[in-house]
Amino acid sequence: MGLVMQAIEEMELAYQAFREITEQLLNDEKSTHSPAERVEVQSLFDTIFHAYQKLHRHHSHQKKEIISKTESINQTINAIFFVQLTLVLIAGMLVVVYFDRVVLKVFDMTENMALHDRLTGLYNRHVLDRIKSELGRSRENREKGYGLILLDIDHFKMFNDTYGHPAGDQLLKKMSELLLGAVRRQDKIIRFGGEEILIILFWVDISGVKKVAEKIRGSVEGTLFDLNDGKAPKNVTVSAGYASSTSDEGSFDDLLQLADTRLYDAKKSGRNRVAGPDM
Repeated sequence: MGLVMQAIEEMELAYQAFREITEQLLNDEKSTHSPAERVEVQSLFDTIFHAYQKLHRHHSHQKKEIISKTESINQTINAIFFVQLTLVLIAGMLVVVYFDRVVLKVFDMTENMALHDRLTGLYNRHVLDRIKSELGRSRENREKGYGLILLDIDHFKMFNDTYGHPAGDQLLKKMSELLLGAVRRQDKIIRFGGEEILIILFWVDISGVKKVAEKIRGSVEGTLFDLNDGKAPKNVTVSAGYASSTSDEGSFDDLLQLADTRLYDAKKSGRNRVAGPDM
């Protein structure tokens, strides 16, 4: 700022002197001008011109500094904007991933609760439509065959009346654990209603279905169920009816109806037995 004021003051002084001399020369048209006067006029003009040059150079330097600082500021702003944008994108991705996992987890939990029986942890009847659709889509399931076992705990009403409904609930839980251990992972076990349980076996023929049904019946008969009531373990039996797509005709619902009819036959024949087509 001091350099600018100095140049302006020099220009002002030189200009005043130059103006006085030039006015005098213009007023005195007949006067002759000595070489010294001409030199003085030229010197004053040069002083003004040099002062102007200083001022111009200073302004040019200031302009370059402003442009340089502006570019530096723009680069800084761009860098800050890029960093902020990157942070926003990263934060957004983390939020999306977090909510995606949370939503999926909540969805899985909700679906799991909707498709499972609260007491036993087995599937409930809502899953049947999904299983039917899966059987319809899978050519492998149709070719390798599937089987249904519908079983019922013998005299379950009498059991509840004798030991109480809490004991009956514990029996259903223990029974479910036994059944889950008797089938493969791809097989499905459904609490069909009350004490009725439906077992769906995949990739199996009629002999395999009958073998599993007999295995379950024997395992239940040979098990003493501890009901966690501080009393002696209880013994129960089951009756079952089975059907297979490899030996019986009809749709899934037709096979289910056959299994239900055969379950009734097993109960009518004395209970603690299985009923189905011979191999």
